[in-house]
Amino acid sequence: MPIEFRCMSCDKLLRTPDETAGRQAKCPACGVVMTVPEATGSPAGSASGGESPFGTFYDDRPRDSVNPYEAPDEIPAGDSPFGASLSPSGIRPTRIGFGDVLARTWTVFTEKWGMCLAVALVCVIINFGVGQVSQIICQLLIMAAGPVGIFGAIVVYVATQVFGLWINTGQAIFFVKTARGHDAEFTDIFTGGPYLLRVLGAGILFSLGGAAILGICLAPAGALALAKAEDAAIIAMICGFSVGFIAFIAYTLTFLPYFYLIIDQNMGIIDSLTEARRVTSGNRLTAFGILLVTGLIGGVITLFTCGIGLLAVLPYMSLLYVVLYLSMIGQPTAGRFADNPI
Repeated sequence: MPIEFRCMSCDKLLRTPDETAGRQAKCPACGVVMTVPEATGSPAGSASGGESPFGTFYDDRPRDSVNPYEAPDEIPAGDSPFGASLSPSGIRPTRIGFGDVLARTWTVFTEKWGMCLAVALVCVIINFGVGQVSQIICQLLIMAAGPVGIFGAIVVYVATQVFGLWINTGQAIFFVKTARGHDAEFTDIFTGGPYLLRVLGAGILFSLGGAAILGICLAPAGALALAKAEDAAIIAMICGFSVGFIAFIAYTLTFLPYFYLIIDQNMGIIDSLTEARRVTSGNRLTAFGILLVTGLIGGVITLFTCGIGLLAVLPYMSLLYVVLYLSMIGQPTAGRFADNPI
């Protein structure tokens, strides 16, 4: 008897032979890759059965159980370029696993390494080239026009930073599509415009919060310096930097995925920061361990290969951040489903 299930992206009813259960299948309509579920009495995810295309993993839980960490309602994707949320229940905060995140990233990396490398390198080259031209223009303005030139140089510098943010937003769109198993195109790097203002606004708020943390930690050192207690000020500065560094890492891990929540879930500035704090709850130490270990390994590989290792490290790390985000919100990556719901 054929297995009937619905595509987790476009909701198209699919049929495969019963011996294909557990294998990977690609939706002919939208191209998303998914695992064929075990045979059931009704199509997975159908309106009548209300079953999840992830099989029975989530449906086995008691219906009257209360989970204080679970999202109560689906968060719509709005005008996101990725369409509706891939998870039938929207964002589902999920406890991530160290090995699982690395394995998911490796799966996507080995399949899409070439295109990911090309996109990452092109974005680096574009930003570097525009930055160099901007620096030359700023120097010429300052030398030729005095105070007016300084103002012009500031405008050019700000415009360059906004341009770089636009490119980075488009790059993130490409990598989110790739990590999900969707058809990503090179031109995606130029599609960040609809999200630019929100990404910029959230980034400014995030930066202000980080600056406030460092300012509070260093305030005692500043007060002692004003009181001309130099020795005590130095000690307070060392302690303040140490505490501030740790606090800033914790702060960064708390709001780590806000950027992706804007471009993927089409959230606003405040909503993205609030939701980022919610989905990282219980995952911050694991995320720190993942980023620390991969960062150290990537640095060693790059160092001992005289920079050649960047050809692998750059696309892998770009994918890692996206897979980390998708794992936290309980959504699938190419051929792999999120597990261990909180």
